[in-house]
Parts: sequence; C-alpha cells; structure tokens
Amino acid sequence: VVLALGLGGASVASYMVAAVGPLVLVYVVARIAQWRALGPLTGQSLRGLGAEGLLPFSEATWRALHCSATALALALLPFLWRCGSIGRLYFTRRLVQAFFSNAVDLPFARVRSRLCPILTLGCTVSDFQRPHDSRHYASFSINPHHVGSERSGFLPTPNDLTLGRALGVSSAALDPAGDMLLAAKPDRVSSRFWLTALGLTLG
Repeated sequence: VVLALGLGGASVASYMVAAVGPLVLVYVVARIAQWRALGPLTGQSLRGLGAEGLLPFSEATWRALHCSATALALALLPFLWRCGSIGRLYFTRRLVQAFFSNAVDLPFARVRSRLCPILTLGCTVSDFQRPHDSRHYASFSINPHHVGSERSGFLPTPNDLTLGRALGVSSAALDPAGDMLLAAKPDRVSSRFWLTALGLTLG
C-alpha cells in the first residue's frame, strides 16, 4: 500500500486495498477446495492458511470441520441482521448521546406536528434494482409521515422508528471527506465487499 501511494497516489492505493478482500476470500476457498479434492489421494494437510501439518486430510477430519463450520454459521444466523449494522448502531448511539436531552432517543412520530416543519432525511437504498435501472442504488427519504422513494414506493413511517435510528441510517453523523470507508464509491463491488464484511453499512 505504501508503495502504491508513492507510485500512483491515493487512487491506486484505494483500488489495491479494495481488491485485497475479494482476493483473500478466493484464495481461502481455493485452498480448502484443493485440500478436499486432493486430500483423499495425497493425504496432504491444509496448506497456505497457517495450518501446515495440523490438519492432515481424513474423512473424519473433513466431517468434523464441516460440521463445526455449519454449526457456527447456524449459531450466528440469528445475529446476521445486526452484523451489517455496526456502523449505524455506533453513529446512532453517538448522535443520541450528543444531541438528545438526557441521551434518550424518541419516536420519530413525536416530530409530527402542524407547528413544526416536516423533517425529511435523505438516505440511500442499495441493491434494489429494477430491470431497467442503470444503478443498483437510489435516493430514499424518511420523514414523520412516509418512508420510501420513487423506485421503491412509499409506506407510512413505522411507529417503532426512532429519530436517532433515522438519523443514523441517513448518515447524519458522517463527514464524507473524512470517513473514507463509509464514503467509498457505492458502485464499486470491491468497496461494497469491505463495507459488508466489516459491518460498516448504515442500514
């Protein structure tokens, strides 16, 4: 990365860092596939993942590893919806602590009043693409009366939506110039990989 910064600047370094994640994933999958395919013939251990000599292939070892990985995936499944929202949970908490009275969040419907302007928050909906859409993301708005966009349609604002959560989803706590990962180009597949893998999405 340092060499890329020196030779090509920040843009080259950004592309390099963004490409590392998918390449590492492909490498790990290829090594495990090699171990499973050639292990019965050669008896080789799992190589290239820091486990040389620790996992010589056998059907019992493969079944144990397979069952352990499956059990871990099933155990984490109920928490999957939280794993992609670490960034939003963090910023929502910080916003509530900084700007809300007594650091207590309140329902978004509380700001629904004829005496107040309609508070409208701009967001982005990702990976919702109709056949004729050229981009996989689009604008999305949240206000005390409705949530939605032209692409997705509109629904009444849920009663359990809080103002802090709405602010967190809208990226209201972010500085687009400073938060490089969270402000990464949303149409770059490698950037989206890192945002999802590290739980930095705001949904």
